[in-house]
Amino acid sequence: MQNSEKTPPLLEVRDLRVSYGIGGGVFSRAKKFFNAVDGVSFSVGRREIVGLVGESGSGKTTTGRSIIRLAPISGGEIFTAAGRSDGRISESEDGTHGFGYDCIFYSEELGKSWGEASDDEKNSVSHRARALKNLLETAGLLKYSV
Repeated sequence: MQNSEKTPPLLEVRDLRVSYGIGGGVFSRAKKFFNAVDGVSFSVGRREIVGLVGESGSGKTTTGRSIIRLAPISGGEIFTAAGRSDGRISESEDGTHGFGYDCIFYSEELGKSWGEASDDEKNSVSHRARALKNLLETAGLLKYSV
């Protein structure tokens, strides 16, 4: 049986933009802006799961943080089942009222979510941990490391 009326999405992101100022100081405004997210749009319907995939630094985390209002948006709109959000957290909100959405970070290398991984597992796939291990191996000091 087909539904003749289209069900509205639970989440809709339209032309999301997030910019950060660069080069300003405590008493001066930013001289330039870095566009961390520029023009992202998508929608999520009932019973749908969405994964944001992209290169390192492409804005995946910033997009997710903006949707759950942990990063300020510079432009665009976010609509949820609860209504429209401009991405700003009002003073009356103390963090207990969100949209009911969350981000889950999954590590393909570990085969589990980042939250399920132990510290040792996280360190084993960490770019910094790998770089340090390579440096210690090159210097012949790996056998002395903890």
